[in-house]
Amino acid sequence: MDQNSAVIDEKIKEDVRSSLLQKIILGLETNQMNLVQKRQSAAFILDNFDSINSYKDLIFFLDSLKVRWAIFTDVCNIFKNKYYQEKEKDVINKLTSYIHRLN
Repeated sequence: MDQNSAVIDEKIKEDVRSSLLQKIILGLETNQMNLVQKRQSAAFILDNFDSINSYKDLIFFLDSLKVRWAIFTDVCNIFKNKYYQEKEKDVINKLTSYIHRLN
């Protein structure tokens, strides 16, 4: 199954949610966000998070979030990198399996 359309693991969603919450708290503590930005970003997250069903949805959500609030850029990059690392592993496993069948 293509990982883009694969149903996303709830653990990953929980990790993303936790990281976003930590980033909002840190942003308030370090004055990187004001209360209006906190409210707006929290509303955006709450309004859109439950509609994430696939990795493609997650990547789109994270990209949209970082465009609106730069404070989320590192969270976005972390989870996008994890996604692409998993895709690479999947390709390597498929190639390895293919090579073993040829031998």
